[in-house]
Amino acid sequence: MMRLREEATDNHKLNIIDKFGQGVALPAPKRKLRVPPAVPECVHPCLSDFLIPDITNNQLNTIYPELQQPDHGNWPLSRFMQLTPAINQNARLNAAFINKSPLPGFPYWNETENDKPESPIFGWIIVNYQDLGLQFFRSDGRFYREVRVGGPNDAVLGSKWLPFYPPAPSDQTVPTQLDELIAKMLDKDDHGKFLQSFFHMIKGAIRTMPYAPSEYSGYANALVGKPLALVNVGFSLELATPALTAQNTLGKVPTNEQAELSSYRFPFKLGDADRPFDGVVGWFDTDNTINGRTNWDKVFTYTPDPTNTSYEMVSPQNFIRLSPYYLDPVTLKVAGSDQAFPKYRQAKTAQYVIKTILMDPYTPIHAYSPILPITSLSLPPWTIQQAMTRMTAFFRLGPCLLSTDVPAKYDQSRVVNPDSWTTPLPSGAGVQSPSMPAVRLPVSGKKGLWRWLQPYDVPGATPSDYHDTQYNEMDVNQEDTTIRKDPAPYTMVEGYLQLARPLLASDVQALAQSQ
Repeated sequence: MMRLREEATDNHKLNIIDKFGQGVALPAPKRKLRVPPAVPECVHPCLSDFLIPDITNNQLNTIYPELQQPDHGNWPLSRFMQLTPAINQNARLNAAFINKSPLPGFPYWNETENDKPESPIFGWIIVNYQDLGLQFFRSDGRFYREVRVGGPNDAVLGSKWLPFYPPAPSDQTVPTQLDELIAKMLDKDDHGKFLQSFFHMIKGAIRTMPYAPSEYSGYANALVGKPLALVNVGFSLELATPALTAQNTLGKVPTNEQAELSSYRFPFKLGDADRPFDGVVGWFDTDNTINGRTNWDKVFTYTPDPTNTSYEMVSPQNFIRLSPYYLDPVTLKVAGSDQAFPKYRQAKTAQYVIKTILMDPYTPIHAYSPILPITSLSLPPWTIQQAMTRMTAFFRLGPCLLSTDVPAKYDQSRVVNPDSWTTPLPSGAGVQSPSMPAVRLPVSGKKGLWRWLQPYDVPGATPSDYHDTQYNEMDVNQEDTTIRKDPAPYTMVEGYLQLARPLLASDVQALAQSQ
């Protein structure tokens, strides 16, 4: 039987003495009564939510009844301090990034290793405030799809990979969880409510997040906002030794000590909105025993949309709860179970309670427990750098009136590759005579800071094949205020305005720091 301690206490006397010898006695000294009162006079401390006695039948569960009833709008006043349960043997709160197992069946997850090139991130999300949409990227930073508010179902899905050129068929693998989250936002019966509440959650969480580190300003997407990472995290409560057995010969002795151990479920708090050093935005429940699927119907967050019941405020009633276990490192079996695992890491991963978390990549997440020290978990820096060097900011723009037409035909030599913007512009770009076509737009920034992505209708290889939409990149010159009399006709264009990493990288950094 695992040994626990739990008790309640109150303070009948408290003396406060400063360094000069002056003291204050609480309660105030009085003559001792010959017949003591039934309820002694006590000090009423200011308690945290972990130390307040439980509420039973709308009353505080205390030895002496309290005169003031609990009120959900006010902090309850109690003379008793309830000490939470604590384990009287060595234990630890495990937290680790995990990924989907490539093999079908149980166990469905694998724990990531920091010394291997395995990113725990399965997707990135950037808020596109210009188009009121969410841009989804793969873990390596390659753009995947965009979901925007609007349309007949109040949620519009963009085409895969566009406006960039699609990757090779062998490189078009996308995590299933990313597609499932996108499909949830496009639910026709929901009418875009989940998507709009997702916006509400992110905007509320960003207000309390810390600023990105200074090195982040060197990336071009720093001008539009900080991306958020989608990760899977496993939590477990592990004992260092087998649970202690009952040593008493009198009294109640548990008949099944393993069942007694499993009956304990200790709560812990994930993230904290009042602590700016925590990076949790929200999370979903994910299965680890039946099918390994994520439940996208319920979101737990500190900034929920009050009009959407699918977003639930984190509270003690829905804290994550863990049951302690002991894993034998020799037999690779969990105490009370006959199932053996081929590897220790698999046996450990099988005990995790898994949460799919949306987090700030630059800020660690924390698990707070009343019985153990705070556990923190941070993303490896190389996973962030790998994605940031490829991710770019872009948004829809148009229709725009141009006095000079864009090229009429699609140029196969100037396909929009997500890696091309990380390389310098072609020779001569950004000067008076660019080697690529240029358009004039009323945007700020020096030449070479922006690129225009112009869509074209590209026919298939044969007349019976479907037409495809492809984009050409063009240089952008800043529209001045000079009055010109360019000859007609003029052209209306629509496309994407992309923030490109130019030869003048210092300009990007200076603009990012001024935001």
